[in-house]
This record gives sequence, structure tokens and C-alpha cells, in this order.
Amino acid sequence: MANEIQAHKANSPPVHPSREIADLTSKFSNRIEPRGTAWEIADSLAPSAAENAVLHKRHLDVGGLLHPAPDDKIKILVVAMFYGFPNLKIPEDEAKRTAAVYVSQLREFPEWAVKKACEQVLQDKVSGRSPDFAPSIATLVGLCRGFVRDLQEERAKLAAIMDADVYHAPSDDERAAVKAKFEALVSELKLRAPFSRRASETGPLDPVEVERRLLDERDARPMPPLSPALAAFMGIRGAEAAE
Repeated sequence: MANEIQAHKANSPPVHPSREIADLTSKFSNRIEPRGTAWEIADSLAPSAAENAVLHKRHLDVGGLLHPAPDDKIKILVVAMFYGFPNLKIPEDEAKRTAAVYVSQLREFPEWAVKKACEQVLQDKVSGRSPDFAPSIATLVGLCRGFVRDLQEERAKLAAIMDADVYHAPSDDERAAVKAKFEALVSELKLRAPFSRRASETGPLDPVEVERRLLDERDARPMPPLSPALAAFMGIRGAEAAE
């Protein structure tokens, strides 16, 4: 029954993407910026339509490679592995019941990963365990996680690039235009400002001179007229109150 593992057609997928896809993924992974729990990218740095199409197809392909295997496929592989160990002398029905426990922990992995884990165990390629006994569930789970780790990381990077919000980043010309408008506004405000706000234009002044000019500005401003009630209270009449 161990031969069923070899007969089971679940070829291992390529671990690494093509050079083009690897370069695109690396380039745009370095351009996206975190924003809270999401990602964003400047419009001038975002993927083109053609690049998006390449990344999207690769994302779909990786998702297919990571698609969980059906329970019955995993069960066939695990039972076949059990019968590769002469010391494991249990009836077939009990082997299937034991395999069901393994299946419950392996169903998150793709068929090719489970197949590869079973093959490595039977070929005694797993260090730290006895080749005379069937592996534990933890051993198979650890092997499967190692096989899919690179693909899971690649899928996460691709998803971050494609899901990133695109925002408008001002060009150099736009920044120069905003700067020119700001400088013009500052110049206009300086012309309108009173002496006390324009002192820096002519360089530092003597403190006594600054105080004198500030007092002159204050005295030059007219006092608001007193209300009739306040004028009556202070004993000021008519024209005097209006001055």
C-alpha cells in the first residue's frame, strides 16, 4: 500500500517564482507604506496595468498551490505511510481511525505538502526520529509548515501590493507651484503688518526705540466711545463721551 504514495499524482510546485515575478514583488513590496493595519502606495510608484496583471495571476496561482487538500486524499496518504512501517502491526480499520486523527490536523495543508512529508518520512530524510516507527502528528505538521512557508509569505506580499490604497503624490512642479503661492502670501502679509510685526525686515532695533514706536502705535489708535451708562457713571457728558 506504500506504493500508493508514489502513484498519487500531487507534484510539488516550484518553490521560487520566476525572476520577473520575484523582481516585481520585491520592487513594489519596498514601495508600499503601512497605514494602520492597511497599506498604501503613491500613484507615481504604483504598478502599471500590465504589472498588476502579472502579480494578480501569480497571486491566483499561489492560492491554488496552497489550497487545502480534501480529507479523503490526506487519509489515503497517511494510511499508505503507516503501512510502510513493518513494526506498525495494526488492523486496516484501526489504521484508518488513527489516520482520521492525523487528517484533522493536516487538513489545512495542500495535498502536495502532505505527500512530500509522508515521502520524506518513509525515505528516512527526517532527522531526530526513529525510522522504525510512524511519525507523530506534530512531525508531519512541522514538515508541512516548512514546505508551504515560502509560498504563504509570497502570497501575503502579493496581497499587500494589490490591496494597497493608491494616493496622489505631488510632483516637483506641483510642489514648486505651492511653494511660490506660499511665498507670495507671506510677502503680502508682511506688507500689511504693522511696525511691530515688521521690525525684523530692517534688522534688530534698539529696545528703547522699539518700545517708543509701540507706544506711538497704541496712542495712534482711537479709543472706542463710552456707552451712555458708563459715561453717566463717570460724570462725562455728551460731546466729552464721544471724543
